[in-house]
Amino acid sequence: MWNKRNVLAAAIAVGAACLVYVALSYAALPAEVAVHFDAGGNPNGWSGKSAFLGWFVGGLVCANALFLAAPWLLRKTPPSLISLPYKAYWFSTPERKEEIFKKTDVILGSAVLYVNALSLLMYHSIHQENVGKSALYLSVNVTALIILGLGALFAVYALVCVLTAFQPPKDDAR
Repeated sequence: MWNKRNVLAAAIAVGAACLVYVALSYAALPAEVAVHFDAGGNPNGWSGKSAFLGWFVGGLVCANALFLAAPWLLRKTPPSLISLPYKAYWFSTPERKEEIFKKTDVILGSAVLYVNALSLLMYHSIHQENVGKSALYLSVNVTALIILGLGALFAVYALVCVLTAFQPPKDDAR
């Protein structure tokens, strides 16, 4: 079952795998790294190796920090500043408030998992296009399709979560 602990464990594992992959493969990258590709899969944007590392790892760390801090920040936010469906119901008792915060924690944890999986996939694609085909070769175009597919799946998942998680129980509606 997906709960906060499982989602965060998966997100941290994927994020750690991404950082380990970067650490183990960074030395093989050329001094100028192709970081952007046209629709034909041809590189059309480059970055210095260390600048790429800084932006990639920095972005990954910042995104994780933001999503991991969000549940704590949400709990510290005054209720008047929180926009939430059925807010009167969910904030009517401390137990209900904590229940909705736990549901929100899972949704935010899922976002971290998505960002980390996306980062791992993007780094793999950039690495293989700069160093050469790997054992798990995915063309830039296939990678782009996978990224778009994952984005669509995550958008549907997030929408379903929001539409279902915030509904009060039928036997206890408003």
